[in-house]
Amino acid sequence: NRLTYAPSQPFSVKFTNQGENDEFDIKVTLRISGESGNPITLSKTVPKLAPQEQATVELPLDRTPPLGAAATIRAQVAKVPGEQKTDNNRSEYPALFERG
Repeated sequence: NRLTYAPSQPFSVKFTNQGENDEFDIKVTLRISGESGNPITLSKTVPKLAPQEQATVELPLDRTPPLGAAATIRAQVAKVPGEQKTDNNRSEYPALFERG
């Protein structure tokens, strides 16, 4: 995946409450790591999500990601109390950021 970087560019993380109960204080984390340097970690908390409802979290980049080198983007939605199925709470994508 080739991505064009622009300052304050947001990443969107979209997820669904697939359970039967309301979920509260759902932490969403995005981590961008390259071969060198410190990873970028961004997070935001969704206060409430009803059953079968979708949420989209916008996480703007607060610094420049690794440019011109392989990077890994990991998105994770934290486990909420009572949640038993967690294998679909995270995704990982290879990426190459280029300056826009």
